Amino acid sequence: MSAREHDLLLKLLSHQCDAVRNAPAGLSDEQARSVPSASSMSLASLPNHLVDGLMKRRTERAQSR
Repeated sequence: MSAREHDLLLKLLSHQCDAVRNAPAGLSDEQARSVPSASSMSLASLPNHLVDGLMKRRTERAQSR
C-alpha cells in the first residue's frame, strides 16, 4: 500500500468515526439506547462495538507478526 493510499484510508476512517460519534446527536438517552427491530444493536452501543472490533484486529495483527 502506498503512503497516499494509507493517508486516504486514515482520512476515510476518521470521517466514519465522526459519523458514528454524531449519529445519536439530538436523541434522548432512551432513543439512543433503543434497539430497532432489524438489529440487536442501539446507536449508543455502536461505538463500543467498533472499538472492540478494532482492538481485536490490532491484537490479531500483533500476534501474526
